[in-house]
Amino acid sequence: MPNEKQNSDKPRLTSKQEAMLRRQAARRRNQTIVLGGITLVAVAAIALIVFAINQPYKFDSLPNPTAQIVDNTYPLNAGLIPVDETLTKGATIAKVVVTEYADFQCPACRIFFETTEKDLANDYVKTGKVKVVFASYAFLDTGSAAGRTFQESHLAAEAAYCASDQKRFWDFHDALYTNQPAGENTGKLTINLMKQLAGQLGLNKETFNKCMDDRKYKNTVVEDAQKAVQKGVKGTPTIAINGELLSGITYSEIRTAIEKALTAS
Repeated sequence: MPNEKQNSDKPRLTSKQEAMLRRQAARRRNQTIVLGGITLVAVAAIALIVFAINQPYKFDSLPNPTAQIVDNTYPLNAGLIPVDETLTKGATIAKVVVTEYADFQCPACRIFFETTEKDLANDYVKTGKVKVVFASYAFLDTGSAAGRTFQESHLAAEAAYCASDQKRFWDFHDALYTNQPAGENTGKLTINLMKQLAGQLGLNKETFNKCMDDRKYKNTVVEDAQKAVQKGVKGTPTIAINGELLSGITYSEIRTAIEKALTAS
């Protein structure tokens, strides 16, 4: 029969030749898979580059504009001030008042916020023994250069007051320190940045923006600084326990003063 004749005429392969053909076929499949993967990676990389190029760069922003929300788990005892209601946090019945004089541009104040302030909150504020008061002392921008008058410390303090109008002072306080520029008077603490942080914290934008545009708390911040100087404050951070300024700012020094005040009361 014709088909049988054709099949009988076809050369037969040895087992080695068949194995070699199978290896060659497998190699071609692997090469196709690898080439396909490389093509997909290249296409994805090009797409990412095109996307990045077309994204607007925010010149008026800081590396980490997302603020950490302050821990507001304070004891629910009588006379408690909600943590975000005023520039004070802790129980109103607390016998010891710790006042911190600070400038939001101050690097040492940021370190105090990251370390000592958290220890103070855990050991004394949450137990109802101590309440903490933030006292603005905007002074690091009292100068000018190249025809520009600095006002970054004042703008940051004003913005914190504007956030306080919406009962979010401490959230904004944390956001300012979390996003503190590397260096003082860098030109980054602008009204636009304050509005950006407020938006990311979920504050009412219209209310906050009007507060900043009107410079509602401009005179308040100036008066705060004058009061601090009259009190004897010469730098930041400066700590007072029940109105008495401390010579040091380490947690050990603050804790010793607190325990002494608690015993006296």
